[in-house]
Amino acid sequence: MNMFLKYSLLWNVCFFISSLSFGQKETFSRFTYTPPDGWKKSQTNERVTFETISGNKYCQIYLWCMSDSKGSNDVDFESDWKTLISKDIVIKGVPKKEKTIEKDWQITIGMAEASFQNQPLTVMMVTCTKGKVSFSISSNFNDNSYIEYINQFIQKVDVINDVNNNTHSTDNSNALDLNNHKTGITQSITNFDDGWTSTLTANYVQVVKNGIEVRLYYPDEAVDKNRNRGDGNPFEYHYWDIWVKPDFQTTQIFQRPKEIGMDYILDAPVTYLKSGQKGYVSLKLYFQNGVCTPIIIFTPTKDLMYQYFPNHDSFDNMLQYNKFAVTTSDIVGKWGTSGGATTYYYSSSTGQYAGSNTAATGDTFVFSKNGTYQSFHSYYTTNGGGGKQNYSGKCQTNIWTVMLSNRSKDATNEYWCQFEAVKGGRILRLMNKKYTGECYILIKQK
Repeated sequence: MNMFLKYSLLWNVCFFISSLSFGQKETFSRFTYTPPDGWKKSQTNERVTFETISGNKYCQIYLWCMSDSKGSNDVDFESDWKTLISKDIVIKGVPKKEKTIEKDWQITIGMAEASFQNQPLTVMMVTCTKGKVSFSISSNFNDNSYIEYINQFIQKVDVINDVNNNTHSTDNSNALDLNNHKTGITQSITNFDDGWTSTLTANYVQVVKNGIEVRLYYPDEAVDKNRNRGDGNPFEYHYWDIWVKPDFQTTQIFQRPKEIGMDYILDAPVTYLKSGQKGYVSLKLYFQNGVCTPIIIFTPTKDLMYQYFPNHDSFDNMLQYNKFAVTTSDIVGKWGTSGGATTYYYSSSTGQYAGSNTAATGDTFVFSKNGTYQSFHSYYTTNGGGGKQNYSGKCQTNIWTVMLSNRSKDATNEYWCQFEAVKGGRILRLMNKKYTGECYILIKQK
């Protein structure tokens, strides 16, 4: 979606500029954008910022994260104008506004004269609303020559998974209704420090960067059951038919040279059916305990595919991006896990089998709305060992960490926490920051 600024009456100027220098496409939140060359970049979970200073002249451009609309474009603009414009900036009067519609997006452009530390500047903001979502792009500058850069930056912003977008990521039929939070994960987008951005969808986690799209499909029991089709082809062709064919057209599929002890990686030049964009797709299957996680990757060129994903490990490493932040409301309820292991013993002198011992463990956590928790832990072995330990106390969640009081020896323990998305739900992972061997993989029970 290209933002509308070319003929803004607010600026009383028409821009048609091709000489400005911009870099390669990058991703943030649910956007792809092209940064201006040479500008300083900084990024948080809420926004990505570009800044340039030349003598006494400066400009800042802010691309803010996609959020829920407050009901209308007018209300979204007024809310963002109050909250996103720095409180250190003194605005002179109300902003002059202009409204337009671009590809079903309701757009308000606002501009006002202002000052910062008694120095004059101009503040501009564009707020875009479509259906239940909204976002803004704002800028502060003290020289009108920067309007050219702001204009071109905005026009190079595209919305990922916008059904009217003409990039390869246009298919919105698989997107979750994020307002319903069907998985129970409210923080449904994660921006990683290395530039990758993960977004929840109904069937997979979408991970994008620099025009590359990675799909981490959720294990699906029904798909797994039918992978032995009896046609002589490896499993990979079954998953290709299920997950690749509906979105990508190809005439020939290639098998990469097989790595020792590894399954095949399938490659193909493709055409994305929704947009007609040509590119390259690879499929690799990741198996754990017999359960399959298909990894499908689209790149604009074959060279880019082999640059980023030359071997099995490079595919498997993308699984770490199935990671979403935890909020206090998300973990309310009962979570549990259980596990076991069998140890076999052999005589060091004779080498003969000398018996075995089986251990079973169980862990349950109950998180309450009032900020308290209870946990129950048990351990049993066939040789008569085992025991129980229960805790209760306060629980404080802060996105990627959770603090639990009254643990062993009445200590307050800090845990790394994250959600991993699965089909129709999520897994909660907790790991003690001090004693990393204390790690819980928890499933929501009720």
